[in-house]
Amino acid sequence: FVTILCLFVCFATASAQMHVIDSLRAVINSSITAEKKLQAYVLLTGRLGTVSFNETIKIGEQGVALAQAQKDSIALAQLTHYIGSAHYFKGDYEKAATLYYTSLGIFERYNQKKE
Repeated sequence: FVTILCLFVCFATASAQMHVIDSLRAVINSSITAEKKLQAYVLLTGRLGTVSFNETIKIGEQGVALAQAQKDSIALAQLTHYIGSAHYFKGDYEKAATLYYTSLGIFERYNQKKE
């Protein structure tokens, strides 16, 4: 009984995760504002980090391009961090470290501007 219950919970969680991912993809492909699309890119890239490293990198890089166009440093830092995590889990530690430090630098510059 416990095994069946665990399988059911795992399936329900995976199903809910895929529903959220599909919804975020629909937002990105819709004709909403660039700001809302950028939010969806950040959320989607974060969610994909546990599903597909290659997809995380691909979607994250699309989000980075939009973040740069919108001059949104926080979204850029978040996306860079997520892409770095994907590279880390793929075993590309040098690329991951570069992206982590880039992300950290963006966050630090943003915090200095706020003060």
